[in-house]
Amino acid sequence: PNMATTPTSTLVARRAHTQEPDAARAVAELAAELEAKDASGVLLFCSGEYALGPLGAAIARTIRVPVAACTAAGQLGPNGFEHGGITGLSLTSTDLEMRPHLLSPLTLGQSQAVSIAREQARRAAASRQSPEAVLA
Repeated sequence: PNMATTPTSTLVARRAHTQEPDAARAVAELAAELEAKDASGVLLFCSGEYALGPLGAAIARTIRVPVAACTAAGQLGPNGFEHGGITGLSLTSTDLEMRPHLLSPLTLGQSQAVSIAREQARRAAASRQSPEAVLA
């Protein structure tokens, strides 16, 4: 039989990079380019050259959707591998929900990630949903 399928949702990914040295201006620039206000979540790869306190405050003030951010020795920018700046990615879909969890210190990251996954699976079992639905 000839069956037509219709996608239920679309995933839109946007990428941007800035070399702006001021954290607040850099985050504002990225938020605009990534259309962050409409995103399901944002990923940021930040140069360690930024002062983390002001950078974190700028992210919290400017991007009001879930954000996962980390420092990086370099990022892929418009000119290939670049040092400095921030590279961002926004993901937008009605089927996507992002729930960041702080893994700190990173040396405990694996055990914390396992613990979070087990808790999500427990919640899924309690609500009779599949773990994939809860983790998604």
